[in-house]
Amino acid sequence: VIGRDEHARAASPGLRHKHLARAGKRVVVVDDVASVWPDEDVAVLVRVSTALRFPARDDCESLPADAAGFARSLYAALYRLERASTSTIAIERAPDDDAWAAVRDRIERASS
Repeated sequence: VIGRDEHARAASPGLRHKHLARAGKRVVVVDDVASVWPDEDVAVLVRVSTALRFPARDDCESLPADAAGFARSLYAALYRLERASTSTIAIERAPDDDAWAAVRDRIERASS
């Protein structure tokens, strides 16, 4: 049986465990996806609208273009990219508006 205090702590899983154990991969945030797209040693995580501008690639995760959809999919996408045979994961910088604040925070945590 979980006590009231334990249950309160467990209600926020982000405080209990690391969301992303990078297994030696470097995670960087990029403004210009075109600069990393051709690099075969870099897996990329972008919004779907960005991915449509480039040729398809196996080590790309394209997430919804809205902040809520991106946030819901972010950690699962990072987990999948951890299995790519690359040394680096490049994440497209999130838009600089209030709706994306939580996403920017999650990306910053993943890249630190």
